[in-house]
Amino acid sequence: MGVEHYFVDGDRGIFRWVYPRRERLTGHVPAIVMSLIHHNYVQGDFSDFYVQMVDLSCEPIVGPLGGVSPGKSRNPYILELKPDDLLSREELTEQADHVYGLLLDIAEEG
Repeated sequence: MGVEHYFVDGDRGIFRWVYPRRERLTGHVPAIVMSLIHHNYVQGDFSDFYVQMVDLSCEPIVGPLGGVSPGKSRNPYILELKPDDLLSREELTEQADHVYGLLLDIAEEG
């Protein structure tokens, strides 16, 4: 999960990661991704920075039988990691298999 740069907006620093996949992340997965970034980058001189994710996924389409698939048009939006959503390193360790699978999926499509 490399973050190659950061943004500064006034006195606010932001680590922003782009999620390029067509399929939308759901549930607590965005918090997992942003927590990983937080624990790897928000430290030292950057300890007051925020973490955001730019989601480039497509609007989901619900089929006639109720199945859901990613649509064709992208609907970019920005998610920000809220302090209450930050997972501890211990919580991330408990979900290691899920996190590893997610990273493999992203690497294959990216």
